[in-house]
Amino acid sequence: IATDLEIAIQKILPGKILTGGECTVPFSILNTVVKNINAERLTLEYKDKKLFITTDNYEATIQGQETKEYPIIPSIYNIKQSFSLPASLFKETLTNVIIAAHYSEIRPEISGIFMKFSENKLILAATDSFRLAEQKLESKEIKSSFESFQTIIPLKTAEEVLRILHTMQEEPIEIFL
Repeated sequence: IATDLEIAIQKILPGKILTGGECTVPFSILNTVVKNINAERLTLEYKDKKLFITTDNYEATIQGQETKEYPIIPSIYNIKQSFSLPASLFKETLTNVIIAAHYSEIRPEISGIFMKFSENKLILAATDSFRLAEQKLESKEIKSSFESFQTIIPLKTAEEVLRILHTMQEEPIEIFL
């Protein structure tokens, strides 16, 4: 689980777990270490507030922190209502409108992507008050348990979602409000 207090991401990885546990380590250090590992397998061990990462030819130690100090990640409570479509379709639509969005502390309503769903049609729109981009998407591949909804996706969140979607192909994504 990772968060910058605005966006939180959770990924579950398969592995052989000998002893369960949890730890908190700084992302920048962990990211640097993991980027430099070329091995297929690695061992993670947490002892005395330190995370030990070992492979066949590499060892690293990262100073940890108390897990109780880690921020609480909000849970999705209403999992009965969701919206799903292929990742490539959402990626293309979001890419077409995000270019018109603009960061603005003065006008936070234009610092995001407006997303509206109704009557099996998805509309994404963004503006910086000079440019306007709108994309309408009608597809049989869109499945929703909502009759309609509308929301604003913060620009920073939309950019992160695009980065994640670039690694996905035709997998369906599911969106909860």
